[in-house]
Amino acid sequence: MTVGPQSPFWMEGINDSGETRVDRLRSLETGLRSIGVDLRFDTVPGVSHDGTGIQGPVKAFFSQVLAGA
Repeated sequence: MTVGPQSPFWMEGINDSGETRVDRLRSLETGLRSIGVDLRFDTVPGVSHDGTGIQGPVKAFFSQVLAGA
């Protein structure tokens, strides 16, 4: 999932954060942590592009967050 030089969206450095969505999200996580953001990074294996597959983990996340609020 990188952008090649032949693409109209290509620019220098566009692929520096990683080749995959997960690579780019991990780069974002690293950047946010470097400026002091306390965050949680969860992955849900095997879901791919099926949004219904994340409903359980999302409910668990918000249950935990709201219980601490």
